[in-house]
Amino acid sequence: MASSPLFWLLAFALVAGTLMLLVFPLLRRSAGVAAPADQSAAIAVFRDHKRQIEADFTAGSITTAERDTALDDLTARFGHELAQQTPEPSEAAIARV
Repeated sequence: MASSPLFWLLAFALVAGTLMLLVFPLLRRSAGVAAPADQSAAIAVFRDHKRQIEADFTAGSITTAERDTALDDLTARFGHELAQQTPEPSEAAIARV
């Protein structure tokens, strides 16, 4: 049985059309949906960690000393995270001031 060129042309068109329908929406960014800012996402994560530490303390899973150590560690990590996300002022911005 010989393959018909018309069959292969239609199969190729269907595959190309399907790929186009799947890939273009993935490549295009939606202007209406904004991703949360890195800083606000970090704040939400650290608040959740703090709530979990407090819940563990309330449940009696950890002692007061362990809670204080965990909160100190969390605060240090949070400060380090925010320091990394804060952009350094450029020389042009400093010159304008």
